[in-house]
Amino acid sequence: MPLTALLVSRHEGTMPATVSFLHVEAANVVVETVKQAEDGKGIIVRLYESQGMSVHARLHSAFRLAGASEVDLMEEYDAELPINGSSVDLQFGPFEIRTLRLMTADPVGDSV
Repeated sequence: MPLTALLVSRHEGTMPATVSFLHVEAANVVVETVKQAEDGKGIIVRLYESQGMSVHARLHSAFRLAGASEVDLMEEYDAELPINGSSVDLQFGPFEIRTLRLMTADPVGDSV
């Protein structure tokens, strides 16, 4: 899906001055990859723990989630993950790499 830009006049809005597509609440967990799933169903996010420590992390998205699952490197289903609106709680072991498939509640890019 190509990125589409829309030019609008300056106006007061409800959005914050800055927003992140994805944000992790753990300083030692890095979002390494964000891409469309190979089968076109959802967004693939790869994260890893970077400092050799076990940690609880919460992944926040800028969009509401309809579902989340852990997948392998071939993007094959592994396990369903519980979601909380627009976030997913994750537990990482030292240097662990995790790959997720996020399904959005609304099509990304369809509402401006």
